[in-house]
Amino acid sequence: MRADRLLTILALLEKNSQMTAAALAGTLGVTERTVYRDVQALCQAGFPVFTVSGPGGGIGLLPEYRQGLNYLTVDELQALVTMNIPTPLEKLALGNELKSALLKLSGIATRQRRLPRLNVFLDSSPWFSTEEDTPFLSVVQQAIAAGRRINLAYRSDFAAVVTLNAAPYGLVAKTNQWRLIAEAEGTLRVIRAAAIEQAELNAETYQIPAEFDLQLFWQRWCSAYEAARPQFTARVRVRSELLPHLAAISKGIPLLFSRTLREDDTQWIEVQMSFESFEAARTQLLGLGGAVRVIAPLALRTSLLDFARQTLAAEALRTD
Repeated sequence: MRADRLLTILALLEKNSQMTAAALAGTLGVTERTVYRDVQALCQAGFPVFTVSGPGGGIGLLPEYRQGLNYLTVDELQALVTMNIPTPLEKLALGNELKSALLKLSGIATRQRRLPRLNVFLDSSPWFSTEEDTPFLSVVQQAIAAGRRINLAYRSDFAAVVTLNAAPYGLVAKTNQWRLIAEAEGTLRVIRAAAIEQAELNAETYQIPAEFDLQLFWQRWCSAYEAARPQFTARVRVRSELLPHLAAISKGIPLLFSRTLREDDTQWIEVQMSFESFEAARTQLLGLGGAVRVIAPLALRTSLLDFARQTLAAEALRTD
């Protein structure tokens, strides 16, 4: 993980005062280009990292820089002691260790600086969603740590089960959902961890390419995903008990809730939904029957009403 690498660079520079890019790259198992990119990130974050060119040059830390609680500002300490563990991290083995470290840090910081304790909780989960079950997340973690490939079976968006011999490159948590980045058959794939139905380590080993940057890959993948997201939107009114079903239809695309209405003791919620096309919206909303009412666009509303009239007419002819 890049965050681990950045912390390791700081620790190495604090211990050795100055190191060459080649030495850092060899220690970290990355390219010199990656080292310089990490150094730039540290500088942008405010760490006093410097570079010296020429013979005897290298990368170092300013002498007055020290790590430790005594050199953190009050605001920095306050940020640490109020931090809580995001829900996705609690599913990883490091979740408990991180929680323990923060508790120790909180106690030390409070004793040294007598900081006020803030009662803050960060909820990273989206509204109207249930926590996904990821029973094979630990297997994927083991494979990454051991550099072993895995025999993987997961259910695709089209409900088909896909089987792969995959090399897991990393895990990404976004809005309470884990995704696996894995190489299979020469292609990098993004797989929702909750969709994995079987995973087991096999005897094959692998190495993640030195030039692979998990954060950079994810940012680029997200940009491509957002650019290709559905463009057709509809504003509808639905019965409140259908919200979980709507979330499944939208496949993670946000639903914008605008207001809640009551009619004949029934709670209706107005939402905006996104679909791949007009036809997809028509097909999926028809499946909800009378529990949904289209407000806009008018063309979609008219299409659904016409279909309902045709269905009633056909049913009347059949019963005559």
